[in-house]
Amino acid sequence: MLRRLATVCMVLILFSRAWAEAEERDYLQRGEEKLTAQYQITYDRAIRDVLSRGWRRDVVLRMVDIPPFRPEWIAGIARTADGYHASEVTASKHIWAVLDFDNPKKKKRDYRTVRPILHERPLSAPIAARVAALWAPCSPSRATTEKIPVST
Repeated sequence: MLRRLATVCMVLILFSRAWAEAEERDYLQRGEEKLTAQYQITYDRAIRDVLSRGWRRDVVLRMVDIPPFRPEWIAGIARTADGYHASEVTASKHIWAVLDFDNPKKKKRDYRTVRPILHERPLSAPIAARVAALWAPCSPSRATTEKIPVST
């Protein structure tokens, strides 16, 4: 009995420590980050310009992915006159690499060669509602306030 109790306590201690360490390494962020450095502002503007489809007013859910060595992309759901559409917009090139912030001598940072690649499919209202329910806890913005009606 004492041996089982010691084993359970040890497992709980190891689990809680692993959980705490995992939280320290979590790089996911909710909402919009306040940008202060000029390179951050330039990069943010470039992403929003190239992937502008993800910030249109008809987008009810949005997830932005900014990977370190691949092109940036946005996935989301948009409400149109004929229902909902799932979309993905990917930059044709890695925007960070095109802006070349690693080269301090570079004066002009031009990203006009980067084009958006759009993939879009219609979604049924029940599937859109399910996705919204999954994303709502992660999004402090419109995903929690805008209701997608569920048809039965």
